[in-house]
Amino acid sequence: MDRMLFCRIGWMQYYQGKLEEDPIHGGGAFVDENGYGHEIYNFLPDDEGNLFGFVQVQGIGMSIWRLGANFDQNSVAGVTVVWCSSLAYDLYIVGWYNDATAFRYTQPCPAHLVGKRPLPKSDDHWTFRVATKYANAVLLPANERDFQIPIATPTSSGFGRQNIWYADTEADRQFQQKVQEYIQSKERGITISNDTRSKRIIHYQPDVEKRYEVEMAAMKAVTAYYQENGWVTQDVSDRNRGWDIEAKKDDSVLRIEVKGLSGETVLFDMTPREYEQMKLSVDGSYRVCVLTNALKDNRCLFHFIYSQESNDLVEETQNLRLRIDERTGARIAHVPLEQ
Repeated sequence: MDRMLFCRIGWMQYYQGKLEEDPIHGGGAFVDENGYGHEIYNFLPDDEGNLFGFVQVQGIGMSIWRLGANFDQNSVAGVTVVWCSSLAYDLYIVGWYNDATAFRYTQPCPAHLVGKRPLPKSDDHWTFRVATKYANAVLLPANERDFQIPIATPTSSGFGRQNIWYADTEADRQFQQKVQEYIQSKERGITISNDTRSKRIIHYQPDVEKRYEVEMAAMKAVTAYYQENGWVTQDVSDRNRGWDIEAKKDDSVLRIEVKGLSGETVLFDMTPREYEQMKLSVDGSYRVCVLTNALKDNRCLFHFIYSQESNDLVEETQNLRLRIDERTGARIAHVPLEQ
């Protein structure tokens, strides 16, 4: 079987260390007590393109011999590290490191990062357990984290009390294969989105830092627009409801899904849950707000309402209609609005 290590960590959207903008949820007793864990930097690369990931391991060290290491080795290379987390009860894949090195013992902060990755408790020094190149890693957007990881039972394997699971028994072979296929399917999506010959296929921005900036810009723009128009808004993007913002004014309530795009083409994906919630809206209370050119001066904000009659999204003020191409979720593309 492949060298695969499953690691349970706290839930964040970006893992860039920005706790005020991206608080951590779950992750065990330490996170519950202190409001952070060393995994807050798991997807923040250094200047040389390296990633250093943390997972809390009980006991002296990891049993890296289960990943193919000799008993006298302190590390093993060529490991696929699968990061898993939960907002409530179910556990999902949030991202992964390919071709990673896993260390038997906790590693101290690399010398060139000392002082650059602070933790809320000044006497706590940041550490890591695994490392890889930034180009080998994928962090899934929060609304695409849909691959569920099992919890161990008396009759089946999965995560137990430990935050690591090796999935290295013969009974785990089929599950490992499913995970590998899932990872490969997501990585093919990233490759296609970078192919300039396939401009109409967009999955998600593979640059985590840029995606964070685009999504934050879109959230801020939409929030500002509705607040300026007298709405009271609440960010619910981390609650997996199928929309990102709830806006209230008098007796009216809007459920707003926010899409940030780095380019000017109005083309995006919706998850099955988002699409389902949109189609269930019969009173026009579900909005899809799209910010194009999110990081540029010529950004433009669109407000779409779903039309059950024509099964598309309409933005009347901008004279736009979005055609829905139903797949696993929904692919949305711009077509001219008929006069």
